[in-house]
Amino acid sequence: MDDSVSTFANHKYPGSQIHSRYLFDVDEQARSLSGWTQEYQQLSCGNYAGSVLSLDLPEMELLVESTNRQLHQRGQIPENSIVLAFALNANGDGRISGKKFDKNTMIVLTNEHELDFRTPDELIAAALVVDIRTLTQYFPAFDGTSPLDSAMQNCFAAIEPAILDRLRNYINAIFSELQLGQIDLSYPAARKVFYNELIGNFLQTLESLNSVDQTIPRSALMRLKTVNKAIEHMRSHMEEAISIIDVCAVLHVEQRVLNYCFQEVIGMSPISYLKYLRLNKVRRELLRVSSASCNIGNIAASSGFWHLSRFSNEYRKLFGELPSNTVRRSGLTM
Repeated sequence: MDDSVSTFANHKYPGSQIHSRYLFDVDEQARSLSGWTQEYQQLSCGNYAGSVLSLDLPEMELLVESTNRQLHQRGQIPENSIVLAFALNANGDGRISGKKFDKNTMIVLTNEHELDFRTPDELIAAALVVDIRTLTQYFPAFDGTSPLDSAMQNCFAAIEPAILDRLRNYINAIFSELQLGQIDLSYPAARKVFYNELIGNFLQTLESLNSVDQTIPRSALMRLKTVNKAIEHMRSHMEEAISIIDVCAVLHVEQRVLNYCFQEVIGMSPISYLKYLRLNKVRRELLRVSSASCNIGNIAASSGFWHLSRFSNEYRKLFGELPSNTVRRSGLTM
């Protein structure tokens, strides 16, 4: 078990809270997951030691749970929720609803299915727990016909190792950056972008299962129209901190199709373009305020930037100066 988990114990961050619990009894661990109704049975010999690390957010929860013995976990997930879970690390194979579970498996559960999970001998698993209404609120494209559909029916999905590794790195980075105090979720726009990114990374991982072959538009005029419509929607909804999945839902295109069109027309991905739009929005606001009354972090967070040092680095990379330098220049010209 990773002792570094203890460093997150009960740290509070704006708009969220980190909790960590070390447990030495399987029943205590089963009870430690808020909103879950479940029972754990220890199946392998030896003293038990587990932990639960959670990032509690207003509309979802991100969990990292570790166990050092083989368990049989049975029960129900929180009502009206969907759970997307996978192994950050695992020693041996398990079974989810009778099907093989290993490091390349993602578990997908709703209340329609009972949790029936025989864990590997040792397991560190990450789980995103989202209210289904929240999922449809932030991602209107989720309508029961997404790549989640087949995964929900089967309770699991086999994911390409390289694709799942990207998600592992992302989750590990979130908790590391929380420890360093680099994440501020106190502003609604920052939380929405964080939610978009967090849920989007899980859904993008499942997109590898989508066998629907949507024809990529070949016409240069069609690509240009698609990009222009996307940009128009981005610009008119900047205050809402929209996601690329939102844009795809409005345009009725897959994300890979939109990406192809942007690469062909502008030479960058729609995600990068949206980020640059938001950075430019921040710059305009910094140039309008006086240096005496300016709070750069607040302006960045209200524009959807939840990672403070990454924002500064991206701002400097794009504009050739730090946000503080922009504010100082603004004060000289006012």
